[in-house]
Amino acid sequence: MFAELTSSRLSSGKTQHTSTGSHVKSEGVGRLSPAMRPPRKMFCFVLALLLIFIFIFLRTDNHPKKNEQPLYGYAPIFLEEEDGDDQDWPSVGKRLIDLTNSLDKPKEFQEKFGSEVIFFIETSEKGRMNVRQVCTIEAVCLHNPRAHVFVVFPYPVMEINMERSPALVDLVAGKDNVHLVTVSSDEVVRGTPLEEVAESKLKLSPTPKEHLSDLLRLGLLWKLGGVYMDLDLITFKSVAPLARLRNFVTADGVDQVNTAMCGFQPKHPFLQKIMQDVRDTYDPNVYSTVPFAFNAAIRAYFNMPVAEAIQRGKLADMYILDQSVISPVTYVNYTTLLDHRMANLTDEIVEKSYGAHLWGSLTTKFRLRIGSKSPYATIARRFCPNALNYATKYF
Repeated sequence: MFAELTSSRLSSGKTQHTSTGSHVKSEGVGRLSPAMRPPRKMFCFVLALLLIFIFIFLRTDNHPKKNEQPLYGYAPIFLEEEDGDDQDWPSVGKRLIDLTNSLDKPKEFQEKFGSEVIFFIETSEKGRMNVRQVCTIEAVCLHNPRAHVFVVFPYPVMEINMERSPALVDLVAGKDNVHLVTVSSDEVVRGTPLEEVAESKLKLSPTPKEHLSDLLRLGLLWKLGGVYMDLDLITFKSVAPLARLRNFVTADGVDQVNTAMCGFQPKHPFLQKIMQDVRDTYDPNVYSTVPFAFNAAIRAYFNMPVAEAIQRGKLADMYILDQSVISPVTYVNYTTLLDHRMANLTDEIVEKSYGAHLWGSLTTKFRLRIGSKSPYATIARRFCPNALNYATKYF
């Protein structure tokens, strides 16, 4: 209407006839007479309503009130929440949980989740996981339905959505014992010997994300206890018998141990020794600097060579498990699990071991066909079929 009125007006200063025959002084092209302008009161009223709406929106959130805040705080929602869901610990697949507040409350944490707690750590800062990583989590959930599995993102994660990580979102929605959590990496190492490394030397590393993972596994176990597992370690059976040992590491060959899987009670003195050795010997240019410190700690703490410690198997309240438990294929033979010519080894590996370490730093570059007869592909089809549904031709 306004366009029609303005386009029909004559140039400024001239008169025109209205439909009633009266004369109206033109106000100029593109301008409205005062009678035709929107009422100022109405404009102010609408603006006031808009400001009130914005104020209410900003004041309203889905977080619990201060006196109702749960032990483990909330992080952003990444899937729609069902109506009426007001649990203190939100249902799996609906919220990311901030674990930071629980780091100094190990007793409450254990009372909440029990002794069967398994940690995975994702430090890529991509906020997503590939099919192999989700396969690892699916397999451990399958075999350990009573354990609480925590997938830790030590950086702010706004959302884990179907577009970026569909296999992971589907897994979380379908499993009630897996929790996606965020945590402050600074708080994980705060108050430990690792704090000095994280604040200075780590910044010099050409592989900072891998080294951060090495530090955080020690910090989490020191503060909360439980079992840590690498995301490139697929399990074939329940790890509950290992978790019941409380304090254990796994051998890598006959004369060293690795940290692909380990478990400790909170504040175990051996962990304190490891963290001190990491602080004193950390070399940012050495990829395996933390595992080297781990082995040095065994030598110093038990006053014997690592090979002898492995042979003994148990030292005080700590166990050193044989390599075959999770590393039936050694580092030097890392391609075995990906080789279809080794298909005949699959049943033997599954029968004799709890899992298999894939040596991801070496095997990530190798893609497998979904239907491959290699040991790993066969094992994946058996123990993580849902994750494989999200692979295309290769994974």
